[in-house]
Amino acid sequence: MEAREVRLRKGLGRILNVFFLIRRSRRAIFGTSIIVFYILIALFAPLLTSNDPVYAQNLAANYAAPSWYRTLTFEKGLSANQLVPSQTSTGAFDTQDSISQYTLTTNNPGAVSFQYSPTVGHNAAGSLQVNVAPRTSGSIYGGINFTVESRFNYPYDGPPGRFVGTGSVLFHLSGATPSTVAALFTIDRIGNQSYRVASADSLAQQPYNLWYTPNPQIDSLDSSLQTSSIFRAASQRGILPNALVFSSMGSYSFKLVVTIADTDLSQPFSGIVYLDDISLRLYGTSYGLLGTDYVGRDLFSQLVYGARVSLLVGLLAAGIAVGVGLVVGLVAGFKAGVLDEVLMRFTDMLLVLPGLPLILVLVAILSPSLTSIITVIALLGWMGFARVIRSQVVTLKERPFVEASRAVGAGTGHLIRQHILPNVMGLTYVSLATSVPAAITLEAALSFLGLFDPFVMSWGRMLNNAESFQGFFFWWWFVPPGISIALLSLSFILVGYGIDDILNPRLRQRR
Repeated sequence: MEAREVRLRKGLGRILNVFFLIRRSRRAIFGTSIIVFYILIALFAPLLTSNDPVYAQNLAANYAAPSWYRTLTFEKGLSANQLVPSQTSTGAFDTQDSISQYTLTTNNPGAVSFQYSPTVGHNAAGSLQVNVAPRTSGSIYGGINFTVESRFNYPYDGPPGRFVGTGSVLFHLSGATPSTVAALFTIDRIGNQSYRVASADSLAQQPYNLWYTPNPQIDSLDSSLQTSSIFRAASQRGILPNALVFSSMGSYSFKLVVTIADTDLSQPFSGIVYLDDISLRLYGTSYGLLGTDYVGRDLFSQLVYGARVSLLVGLLAAGIAVGVGLVVGLVAGFKAGVLDEVLMRFTDMLLVLPGLPLILVLVAILSPSLTSIITVIALLGWMGFARVIRSQVVTLKERPFVEASRAVGAGTGHLIRQHILPNVMGLTYVSLATSVPAAITLEAALSFLGLFDPFVMSWGRMLNNAESFQGFFFWWWFVPPGISIALLSLSFILVGYGIDDILNPRLRQRR
């Protein structure tokens, strides 16, 4: 028990000694600070951003600039995301209070009334219920229309990068068959112009148990909307619907107008219409700290989560490579003869193979994944270190203190653990620190060449996306991951130099 306490105290003493020595090396302090910074980013990534770096798409317009760009004098034409109505992202009538977000009007208030339905809904329970009062045969309502409108202010000089509208209608009509049942979606510039973005005129034949939703979806990027009669001329001039509708700041509204033509005198008529999911989303041309990529994913989330991949690949691949090299070097150096020859010739054979082409082939064969990338980098990165360790062990095993220990009956395991291994650990630590940058840059190179894990986002994959989808026109896309790769690699190199200063007294004194 006392021996264990002594060993524990000695171990803690060594750790504290290394810590105090690191404090004397400015390079080690600087490198360690950078590493700690990226480790904290990797650990707290879910707290720094709520967006998934791979699957969370269409967060804003494609190729959106950073949101802080709007404050610059030369970038006043940028816009931000906007939801209509502003209290919800879906337009669902999920509570009684949600009706207050809309303006409800009708041309026949004596026959039409509005109320909340807690049981009927398109995707979830809850909708706006419009009641058409029963009438007897011999009379008609004529044309009944009612409007659900959400007004909003558009405060930006530039248009949104895209708009997407939604809305669903369910008809429960009884008695006489209306001659016309129609739904019309418009975006109005109040006091100026109305733009029809979707309509259906033959809903009288719509099955009463099916919801009507615009098909295709109300989307300014959809070719059917761009070629419609309202937007065709502008689209031919290169002006998309989002730029035409939101050409200036001001007051706008998103409307759903339902029309029912009651013209049959021979039968009574009544009905209930349910409305749900009425919303308009404007995708801004600026978003977050670093903007978005070609499918509207958050670049800041990609940068943050990319730190996890780089640290994981760098530390694991370097650790495995150094561990394998250490074992091979110890065995080959201490056990001379046939085993030494076999191990060193195998090492030489791997050393003469072209590294990057071999790694590319192996990763492609194994299918790109974090596991295969780490494995290939590790298993093809130990040879040089193994030769260095072997040369050190060959020298150390002939030293007097090793011969003395062997003379008193020490076995091979004792000699390696107590005399050889402690004298090569300094070199091992330095090699580990300097091997991490090689693994990080190699993973980035593989990802840049397209051999990345499709389920995770790395800095190399960010550069690959920027190169593949014209992202090099936007500096905020490729500069942050490039700087992060260089900075994190440099930090490990500085730590390696610092450890070299600490564990090599002669080198420390000379410097």
